[in-house]
Amino acid sequence: HEQVSAAIDRRDLRSQIARHFLVTLHPWYGLFTHSPLTVPQRDLLVELVAELQRSDSRTATGAVEKSTPSNQRWRAGVGIEVQGDATAIGLGLQMIRSGMVDRAIVGGSEAMLSAGVMKAWEAMRVLTPDFIRPFSQGRNGMVLGEGAAVLILERSADAHARKAKPLAYLMGYGTSSDAKDLLRPDPEGAASAMRQALADADVTAHDIGYINAHGTGTALNDSNEVRAARLVFETHADTLPMSSTKPIHGHVLGGGGAIEAVITVCAAQNGFLPPTINHLEADPECDMDCVPNQGRAANLPFVMSNSLAFGGINASLIFGRG
Repeated sequence: HEQVSAAIDRRDLRSQIARHFLVTLHPWYGLFTHSPLTVPQRDLLVELVAELQRSDSRTATGAVEKSTPSNQRWRAGVGIEVQGDATAIGLGLQMIRSGMVDRAIVGGSEAMLSAGVMKAWEAMRVLTPDFIRPFSQGRNGMVLGEGAAVLILERSADAHARKAKPLAYLMGYGTSSDAKDLLRPDPEGAASAMRQALADADVTAHDIGYINAHGTGTALNDSNEVRAARLVFETHADTLPMSSTKPIHGHVLGGGGAIEAVITVCAAQNGFLPPTINHLEADPECDMDCVPNQGRAANLPFVMSNSLAFGGINASLIFGRG
């Protein structure tokens, strides 16, 4: 936070907007949630946002090119618990499209495994006493994890100019907030994020070959996520694979969306559906192909990754194979 405020010159805010925008995630201490900002820091950020709102993004970028060293970066945090890193990826996409930045380094991290954190999650009755089993009959909760993932976004023309082969194309982003219940996800809210991502990517529901699900292994999340997918994909959902990789890496909270985005990219790149391990038997309320226990080959030109946070804050990303 000190770095953010120190980098902004109050006399000329626009000249301090860097061409390269680094999005870092502070899952529990986000800039705009519970961070203990001082009054000067808060006022400075409010002034920056106001200046950006007054400025055309292309004009602002032009000013940066003339007055800002090319290696200067502006750092910002996205303070949303579970899907903040997926949102960071989506914001990076939007900023590149607008011409505000040339590249974005986006992602998330989480390191919160301690006695206090475990007790807090245990009090919510969402942790499993044995194994996480998304979409399975007998599922009884999640397992927390730690980790991080980072993606570098740039225009395809810039990548080709430096003779780099893109791993994938980030094509669409959708987000929604249903704000109905802290722990009971609303299918319509998640469906809205998926529909927005499809529209943003300019692809149809039938173009999607795989969904990396949020899939926490809790009774409510998994069945409602299947309902949301069926609202969007309709009859295509009968054959559409939607698996959860959380039994492998755990629920990484502020790092999970980025980790699962990387897994989704790898699935498209390698033509391989990651399995939902620990699956016991099919649950009639989760009537989609969750790729139980065994991964398999598939042709995946377009794939989707979903992140659904507490309180109904949802993000959906669509990637095209590189």
